[in-house]
This record gives sequence, structure tokens and C-alpha cells, in this order.
Amino acid sequence: MTYVPIARGTSNWDVPVNAAFTALDTRTAGETYYWLVAANDATSHVRQKADYVCDGTADQVEIQAAIDSANSAGGGIVRLSGGHFNVSAPITLHPRVTFYGAHGDQIFNPNQLTVQSYLNPVAEFVGGAVIVMLGQTAGGYSNKSAEQRIYNLTIDGTNGPAGLHGIQASDYIHGVVLRDVAIKAVKGKGIYTFTENGSQPFSWTMNRVVVDNAVGNGIELINHSDFTAYDVISIGSGGSNWILSNMPNSRLTNCRAEWSDAHGYRIEGNFGTGQGSGGLVMVGCSTDRNAQNGLDITSTGNAPIIIDGLMTRRDGRNNGAGGGGYAAVFVAAATTPIVISGWTQYPGIDDDGTGTNSPQIGGSFNGSSCIQVDTAYVHANTTGIVQATNTIYQQGNVVTATGLTSAPVRTATP
Repeated sequence: MTYVPIARGTSNWDVPVNAAFTALDTRTAGETYYWLVAANDATSHVRQKADYVCDGTADQVEIQAAIDSANSAGGGIVRLSGGHFNVSAPITLHPRVTFYGAHGDQIFNPNQLTVQSYLNPVAEFVGGAVIVMLGQTAGGYSNKSAEQRIYNLTIDGTNGPAGLHGIQASDYIHGVVLRDVAIKAVKGKGIYTFTENGSQPFSWTMNRVVVDNAVGNGIELINHSDFTAYDVISIGSGGSNWILSNMPNSRLTNCRAEWSDAHGYRIEGNFGTGQGSGGLVMVGCSTDRNAQNGLDITSTGNAPIIIDGLMTRRDGRNNGAGGGGYAAVFVAAATTPIVISGWTQYPGIDDDGTGTNSPQIGGSFNGSSCIQVDTAYVHANTTGIVQATNTIYQQGNVVTATGLTSAPVRTATP
């Protein structure tokens, strides 16, 4: 509509003004920028503006309709309002669709979940995961499945059924991004990717993601190459906090693994020996109070696993008993070269002063092809570093210590 100024002194000036406003209100709409889904408990003005309005029962129906609409338009943005969304079946996130919540919860202490907005899987939920991403075959897509985005979203699995995962993907699914995402108390795995139809997800990026108290493994990635994680936390998992299996050409930066009932990071599987192979790089990552090993490494292949700036603490908790032969870093039968530098290990007991000082061992390296440890301070309850039957073992600029933190016995080793 062309703007025509109203002449000074015009009588009944409200008539042309109202006509102009009417023209604006009735003009032909352009392409939809995003689809808004309002929760049943959203404010009335938000509900009035929404494209889809939930009623508090099977809210995945309205959410899925919005995602389907974005998919039909060739991709787009789906936004959730503030409020709670009760879901009873999986939400399928299609390629090129960005899924926004109102807030991704980064507070993972008990009973401190902010309640602005989250997906709430109900006890009657039927399906494998709250959010599912499918490959081209299962999804019926004309092209490869790629470029899904999840931002600012919280999934609270407290009320969900046993075995329910938070986010699950299989088959060739490329370029997914998770940012400011929190997954709390799901009864299965927090984030789970695996091979299907002979293909697997790859080249995902996670930034500021929290998996809090999953009953199963926190983050389990199988055959997932070219993975990038920055400031990702897995805490309190009933299994291992992280499982990184067959993860060539991947990198983790400033990631954390704490208070699991098994290992902090479990690095396993074949990283390959050919041109498409690659190692794993961990920079500035940390562990604390995992029940078993902080890092448990059994990986195979010839590409190196590089661990720089590692901070391990009170792993090997072993239900408060310590001992058990657990170590901050445990490497056994690994054929991938393991290179550790800038490592600090500092033991301790539970936050309330109970339990046994752990881990028993700082570094346990056995039966592996190539181990290099340089510039490290390794303090454990009983043994700093133990190594045996490795083909190559090199160590330099390392100080080990044993005993309580109040009275460490330190030894410099070459």
C-alpha cells in the first residue's frame, strides 16, 4: 500500500486514518515466518495469537501439526509458548525445521527446575523417545534427513514411563544442532543416536546441553562421526554419563561428567585405520564422583585420542566405599594412541563429608598400544599411576601423590 500523507487541516481526518489501518489489516499475508504453539496454561493473549492451541491432553498433536506445516513449507521455525506441554506420544522433528522452546533449563540441582516451559511426557506415553528424528527411509523424505535444530527447550521426564528416552535419532541424519537444551529425569537415555538401515547420524553440534539424572546412560552416541560438543553436561545418570562409541573426527570442549552410577566417559569402539578414520579430541573436560572410572577407554583403530587440560576428581566412588580398582583414567587393550597432557587429578569424599577417599588409582594403563602422559599432577587414594604390558608407554613432567588431600605424599616421576 502506498503511503499518502493527510493534508494539514483536513476535516474528519479520522476517516482516512481508519481506512489506512483497515487496508493494513486486510492486506494479503506474506510467507509465514514461524508457527506458534500455545500451551493450555499460556496467557490468554498468547493463546489468541497462536497458530495452534493445546488443551493439556496429547499436546504432541498440535506441536506435530505445526512441525508438519513447517516441513510442508520447505522448512521453518516452530515456537512453543511459555507453559507446560503434556505429551503422550513422540514428536517427530522433520529436516530443516527449527524447534524453539521458551526456555532451556540449565539448573540441574534437585528441585531447582525452572518451570517457565517444558515438555512433560505423561505416564501413559507410548513410544521410544519424546523427540524423534528419522532418516530418509523411515521419514519418507524426498531427500536426506538433515539440519534439524532444537533451541531453548526443556524435557522433564519425571512423570514418563520406564525406558523412555529424551531425544533419539537413527539412520543418516546430518547437521543437527542442539543449543540450550535440558533433559531431566527421563527413565531411559537422555540423548541416543545409533545405526539404522546401514547408516548413522553424523556431524551434530551440541552447545549448552544438560542431561540430568537419566535412569539409563546420559548421552549415548553410536557410530556418530564428526561430532562437536561445547559446554555439555551429563550428570547423575543411572548408567554411564557419556558413551562415545565409534566416534571418529569428533571433539568435546569444556564438557562435564559427574555422579553417574557407572563411568563418566566411556570411549569405545573402532575409530578406524583408513583414510576416513579419525581420532577424538577432548579439551578442558572434567569428571567428578562417578561410581566407576572417570574415563574408561577401550577404543581400537590407529587414530589418536587427544586429551588436553583434563580435570578429574573423586571418581571411583563405588557407592561410597571407594577402592574397587577404579581409576580416574582407565585404559585397557586400546590400540588407538592415547595422548594425555595438562591433566590434574584430585581425590576426595562426598560433599557432606561421608564416604571413602577416591579414586583408588589415578591412572591405570594396561595392555595398550601407545600411551603418552605429560605435564600432569595425579593424586589418588592409593596409587598415582600404574602401567603394565603396554607396547609403548611414555611419561614426563608428572608428579603423583597418594593419601588424603589434607596430607598428600608426593613423588616426582620422570
